[in-house]
Amino acid sequence: MGSLTVKVDGLSESISTFVRMLMARDHLTQGQLAARMGVDQAVVSNRLRGVSRWTADDLALLGVAFGVHPGVFFGDPKGFTPPLVAVSDFARSTGWLTTPALAHTDRAA
Repeated sequence: MGSLTVKVDGLSESISTFVRMLMARDHLTQGQLAARMGVDQAVVSNRLRGVSRWTADDLALLGVAFGVHPGVFFGDPKGFTPPLVAVSDFARSTGWLTTPALAHTDRAA
């Protein structure tokens, strides 16, 4: 009998989108990010594909790996709140537009 893969959504999907943007910014592969985090590449792959959710421990490791406050993954004002317009433009230009919030963001004139 085959296994069933269920994808998660919501916050975990938004975090994955942001992680992909940071990976692109730093020119990192999944394997390189995994090495920085001290986890197997399969862990990063499963999180990015939505097979499993990001954990609090993952977010702490991501913060260290990217040199950012872990709150950035939640838009925490104590961390770095990514400008939604810049995130939206980047997502559109790279085809990573996956969250409804980003899909409806328009640049102010």
